[in-house]
Amino acid sequence: MQYSEEFKQKVLSTLGDSEEMRKRLDEGQEIVGRYLDDSRYGGVSAKEIVEACESMNVQGIYQKAKRQMAIEELYGEWSELYRNQHQGMHR
Repeated sequence: MQYSEEFKQKVLSTLGDSEEMRKRLDEGQEIVGRYLDDSRYGGVSAKEIVEACESMNVQGIYQKAKRQMAIEELYGEWSELYRNQHQGMHR
């Protein structure tokens, strides 16, 4: 796959800027989508929300939820890229 520089930077800033992820993005590896998909399920739990509300300390849970939303958005972008770059191809 071909990833734009903008997409690469968004992935690196959201998932973490590692040598391994840079390599996968630069090589256009499809496994990037799997990383994004798997990361979508590490979100905010109901217990964390309740505890944050009870303690009135919501900043941490807010940041975690914003990160989760960014990952969801990136996975949507990746899915669209995949569809666009694989139209007409058969597996």
